[in-house]
Amino acid sequence: MLYIVQGRARTDIDHIFDYIAKDNPVYACRWLDKLYSCFDLLARFPLMGYVRLDLADASFRFWPFGRYLILYRVTAPLRIVRVLSAYRKISGVNFCFGVQ
Repeated sequence: MLYIVQGRARTDIDHIFDYIAKDNPVYACRWLDKLYSCFDLLARFPLMGYVRLDLADASFRFWPFGRYLILYRVTAPLRIVRVLSAYRKISGVNFCFGVQ
């Protein structure tokens, strides 16, 4: 299965990458490679993520990635919706559920 990284997720990734790269550009590049490998894994096994009915409907899944949380929608193709800090309170986050 393929995946699409939606606009808000691309912005999240850019901000995280820039933040990491300030201190360690080499690590930031490795982090990005691992993130996209994780996206590949989620696209192959989309149901392995966790459902959080308190935050979204069952078509959305959450997957931990280090200090971050990947929010994706189980569709064809899979849609990466957000990449957020796992330390962030996500109950009030705008996930941009609409198609982008």
